[in-house]
Amino acid sequence: MPVISNLVYAVTDTTIVATWTTDVSSDSNLSAGGKNAIDNGVAASSTSHQCIVAGLSPSTLYSCVVTSGGASSSPQNVTTAASVTRTPFINAVFESTITQAGFDGGDIHYNFVSNDNKTYMIQDDSHSPASANQQIVTLNEGTLAATSVNTMSSYGLYATENGTDGPAGHTLSNKGNGLFGLNGRLFMFCGRHYIVGSQRQQFYGNIIADNANHGATWNNFGATGTFNATGSPMFPNSGNNSVAPFFFGNNSNWGWVTPVRYAADDGTLGYNTAGNGIDGGNAYVYFAFIEQSNDGADYVYLGRIPRIKLDSLDYTFIQFWVGPTPPSPTDFVNDSNWSGTPSSLTKIITETGHMGWPDIVFIPAANRYVMLAGYRPNLAVTSSTVINVYEGPTPAGPWAKIGTNSSPTLGYYGHTFLHRPVLTNAVTDNISLKMVYSGDFVAGFPTYQPTYSNLILRSTANVVPTFVQAKGTTVALTGVNPTVAYNSNVSSGDLLVVAWRYNGSGAAHISSITDNLADGVSWNIKYDQNDGGGTPIQGGWAYKFCGASAACTLTFNTSGFSMAGLDVCLGEWSGVSTFRGSSAVKVGAAQVITSNTTPALAGDLQIGVVELGAASSGALTATTGYTLRATASNGGTPFCGLADILGSVGGSVTANFNYSGTAVANTSGVGIFIPSPTPSGASDSALFAFGTLYQLNKL
Repeated sequence: MPVISNLVYAVTDTTIVATWTTDVSSDSNLSAGGKNAIDNGVAASSTSHQCIVAGLSPSTLYSCVVTSGGASSSPQNVTTAASVTRTPFINAVFESTITQAGFDGGDIHYNFVSNDNKTYMIQDDSHSPASANQQIVTLNEGTLAATSVNTMSSYGLYATENGTDGPAGHTLSNKGNGLFGLNGRLFMFCGRHYIVGSQRQQFYGNIIADNANHGATWNNFGATGTFNATGSPMFPNSGNNSVAPFFFGNNSNWGWVTPVRYAADDGTLGYNTAGNGIDGGNAYVYFAFIEQSNDGADYVYLGRIPRIKLDSLDYTFIQFWVGPTPPSPTDFVNDSNWSGTPSSLTKIITETGHMGWPDIVFIPAANRYVMLAGYRPNLAVTSSTVINVYEGPTPAGPWAKIGTNSSPTLGYYGHTFLHRPVLTNAVTDNISLKMVYSGDFVAGFPTYQPTYSNLILRSTANVVPTFVQAKGTTVALTGVNPTVAYNSNVSSGDLLVVAWRYNGSGAAHISSITDNLADGVSWNIKYDQNDGGGTPIQGGWAYKFCGASAACTLTFNTSGFSMAGLDVCLGEWSGVSTFRGSSAVKVGAAQVITSNTTPALAGDLQIGVVELGAASSGALTATTGYTLRATASNGGTPFCGLADILGSVGGSVTANFNYSGTAVANTSGVGIFIPSPTPSGASDSALFAFGTLYQLNKL
């Protein structure tokens, strides 16, 4: 009889894992409270053993026994962990500024972090480095450059079709639509794609696996021991949509199948991998699937397969969700709510025509799930799409819509989360995630290639910025180091802003701004430029977050030169806490003054500033949703203005002013501030210009 030693039990709230060794090779079995492990007797005989019992109750004592080769351990009491805290999200904010990578073509970029710490990504219909129906690449998350690993030429060139297994004997093409990793292997979820006119559907869902070589060779579930460098497609098949078997329930209509992603692959089955241990995610691989139009299904189903069975591509152990709607976390892990018979399935979400390209990920720390799903409002128009964001406590829901984003002209589709920013999350609010997708493939480049943007998940309501006070001088300030005071006391924590215009002398500038608050917080001068002319006109603006509540007087330090005339606008706002970014542009002689753009998120505070370069008797007004808060004038002539928008709509935003007098040289700028609370780990440098620094630094 084998000798059992080194027995260790590990728990989550609903699973118990046992690991042990034996002195001779033997089988592996575990029971907990009389319930058998899902992998009893499945693993090959060995001297190293592990088994997992799933579907247990939190904070519950179970008597556990392991058995190998007929020898059993002494019963041991093991208590499962307490239920985890699940923090719901109340909204999702899309960052509409995107940056496009230069990799040539491809779409449907499902990805996974493998045990070599690289992000592997599917690319369907790719052009580079060779034409391919489905290839696999690695992603450099610093540069967003992709490197091809395998073009899998046996699956065909870009957009090529074969066979007669489609509707009415139509040809189909091979496409990937999901990627997963465990035990040092990559698993590609793929199917047969059908496109005629406005119809886009996927059939014959199946899974292929590499030979633990990160995509170099691939098998298929019908011949698991045969690996080829160019891939091993099981299809095409002849016949009219009726050839069996299929990996998922012998239903050829289940072609678009995508795994729910948890932690990265660490080279094991993932039983004791941090980040998998919730809702049985360390025991099973869950997958979402649809059976209608890829770009507009009506509902989503859910299935599961034991991790050890996915590793061997054994589809006979697949089960389907047949549980209640809405489910509780306890319902979700209850084995009676799962069936091996693919009939009478429960739809985990129904939204007619809106459930295309589903992608579900687990968000650690918050212990919630987020799903992306989208659709084309008109299936015949590829340049118009809508992507929705849903959140829920389990992969089966209940799902609540928390955000939406429309792309009416570029047709962005196939949104999926980059895996690494999801699995490394450690906060419960203002979570910054990255998405990758493609645009209207009919329009071609540059939209039809990997495209990246940001999504922020919020679990608490965002503070609405509030305007407090503003003041504009009516008499020019003169001399060395002139001063100006706010009308009323300022409050600690508020944002203070000052904008100015003055007659300079040569290269003279304001060297710094100080105040009387003694709060240790410095003023940040964001712009102070010479706008040219025979008598140089200087203009600019600055801000600080106030550290004291008191009367506030500012001093403009001039390093000894005397002001010929300084016009100043002061402003105070509450409810913001971080500077996001700014821009400014000089506009030549003009009456419509428009700054250049800077990126904002929905709800940001926008502050517009303007300075005019020459005297005139016209009026200054703000446009495009701005409210003019202050105008600094001299003898009735406005020289400086300050305006705001308390809640940005997001995207690339500008500041706009109209000047009704004689066209004059002027400068306009926009500053963007973040409503409290701020995204975790945010900083000025990281938040400036999302399309460049923010996108790359946060990966």
